[in-house]
Amino acid sequence: MDCQALSLIPIIRTGRLDIEVIVCYVSGGSLDFWVCLTMKITAAGLTYIGCGRSNNEDRFCIVPESCLYIVADGMGGCNGGEVASQMAVEAIKWYFSLPSLADHDDAARLSAAISYANQQVYSAGKNNPLLHGMGTTIASLLAEQDKVIICFVGDSRLYLHRDHQIRQLTQDHTWANQYVSQGILTEKELKDHPFKHVLDRAVGTEETVEVETLQQYPQSGDIFMLCSDGVSNPLEVDEMNTLFSKFGNDIEELGAQIISLVQRKEGQDNATVVLVRYL
Repeated sequence: MDCQALSLIPIIRTGRLDIEVIVCYVSGGSLDFWVCLTMKITAAGLTYIGCGRSNNEDRFCIVPESCLYIVADGMGGCNGGEVASQMAVEAIKWYFSLPSLADHDDAARLSAAISYANQQVYSAGKNNPLLHGMGTTIASLLAEQDKVIICFVGDSRLYLHRDHQIRQLTQDHTWANQYVSQGILTEKELKDHPFKHVLDRAVGTEETVEVETLQQYPQSGDIFMLCSDGVSNPLEVDEMNTLFSKFGNDIEELGAQIISLVQRKEGQDNATVVLVRYL
């Protein structure tokens, strides 16, 4: 097989461990202590150029201070994909961290950050003929102690591994997937449909974009995976489950094994994965 050497962006990791002690007096003057040990959150991200690409249009971002995680898969000629994904990730990170929005609802704030990124990418493409039509997918996750907020556009996915099983949380924003939801296509027909990868929405291709939002309630042991289609296309769910079961205790190694399997299967596209684990 004629593949380029495995190319990894250095792994980034973040962790947090907080202990809250609540003191309460009860009848008879005795003193009880409740010690609430919150979950530790760790994360790792890797990207691989792929066997069939000369440049990497994927970007990922891990923002420990905001507990924010992003994967973007850019598209567009003349390096437009790289520009779109980088611009979108930076715009989301900047907008989400604005002090003036700190008291706003987190889901609305993250969705608004993606809408802001859409405006920035769209304007840049409109004003530069070389970047016209550029865009990017976005998969983003906000990891909090009591909830996980997911906002996404396009076909970059989020998965959850829990109780030894992995399942896809997001739905691809593609024309073919719309046909499935409308009953025009079956899931079996979708697999080889020519419109399988044709997006019906992306960040930056139109003046406005509809951002889809989900919410999950994390448990200890959960691993959330954000990935571009360079990971989800070549890998089967059973293969993912095997890797998570074998390497789930070390998400750095898990990420490396996921990318390694993509390479062994001669994945042509840019492949990016971000793993977020609750302990």
